[in-house]
Amino acid sequence: MNKVVKNKGHRYLKELYWLHGVMPQLFKPPAEATYPNMKGTSVDASTLQAILNREADALGLAHGHAIRVVTKAMSNTMRALLAAKVG
Repeated sequence: MNKVVKNKGHRYLKELYWLHGVMPQLFKPPAEATYPNMKGTSVDASTLQAILNREADALGLAHGHAIRVVTKAMSNTMRALLAAKVG
């Protein structure tokens, strides 16, 4: 059980690190990252779509790949994208 939690936490941190790399404006320094300051934070779907398409193009993924559709870009698809990118 301990290993499962550790692996899920590691995967979550990798996804957050990637998201911070492509959309740093979503994150605030720890002192400012309070609930009142962060509750209005949202991700524009068209911006996220453009970022995902850019990543898919860089990796040479097919035009019909699930990562190119925001509503289909699930965590496992993102994990595969990150694995292809960094190994």
